[in-house]
Amino acid sequence: MRTPMHAIVALSSLLQETELTPEQRLMAETMLKSSNLLDTLINDGLDLSRLEDGRLQLEKGTFNLHSVFREVLNLIKRICQKVDIT
Repeated sequence: MRTPMHAIVALSSLLQETELTPEQRLMAETMLKSSNLLDTLINDGLDLSRLEDGRLQLEKGTFNLHSVFREVLNLIKRICQKVDIT
């Protein structure tokens, strides 16, 4: 699962270095952010299996919950505008 996801992340990054219309750039940015989030979920799922086996220790840390929700909203908003849900 990781290899195809890394290919999508890399190609999305390369796409952003080309000449794009503003709409295409927005789509490429959304694709890159979404693929990075999916990569994180894949890694978290693999970490969860190690946690259940007792091979992973959790780290405590702080994060800004408001910024997490803001990022999710920004991703969903772009998609909704494209499919004319808003």
